[in-house]
Order: sequence, then structure tokens, then C-alpha cells
Amino acid sequence: MNDLNINIKKCFAMIFSRAKFTQRYTYSINNEKLEQVCSIKDLGISIDSNMSFEKHTSQIVNDAYKKLGFIIRNAKCFNNIYCISVLYNSMVRSKLEYASVIWSPRYQSQQKRIEQIQKC
Repeated sequence: MNDLNINIKKCFAMIFSRAKFTQRYTYSINNEKLEQVCSIKDLGISIDSNMSFEKHTSQIVNDAYKKLGFIIRNAKCFNNIYCISVLYNSMVRSKLEYASVIWSPRYQSQQKRIEQIQKC
């Protein structure tokens, strides 16, 4: 190996299942138990045990609205539509599209919330 040590404090166990009740197992690395979690954030994507991505969608929608509000407040006097478009694409749209291949909104409610931002 390349002598990398695993930081057990940064390791978690999560069970992915469609069942309402799942059996709990104890997972360990080097005889240290891993903490069981229902959701975790990894590389900016919030993942939950039922893979609904509801928490992630809520977070990006809230962040996108904040950034859109910032643009609206600070770009009132901008006459160049290209400049506003660049601001929107770099601050808002990039947030909405980040890793969308992984968390793609599959529920109609999630899709509507994301589309509402783009209609503002």
C-alpha cells in the first residue's frame, strides 16, 4: 500500500434500502465501530438512505434563491444583458446543475421547485 491511514472519525456507515424497517449491523474498521447515519454530505451532494435527494434539492434551491436575490439587488443598474446572463449562469445555474447526473430530480415537486428559480 501507500501508507495512507484511514481517519475513522470521517468514516460512516449508511444502509440503502426500500424497506421500512432494516436490520442494523455493526460495521467496523480496525476494530473501531463506524457511526450509523441516515444522511451524509459527500462532495457537495446530500445523500440520504432512501436516495430521494430531497434534502439536497432543498439546499440547492435555497442557495440558488439567495444568489439570485444577490444578483437582482446588485445588478439593478446593469444595462448589458450579457453581463447579467454571465452572473446568472456562473452563480445560480451552476449551483443547480452541479452533479445533476447523480441526483437528477425524479419527483415532480423537486422539478417544479428547480424550474421556478429559472423562471424568475
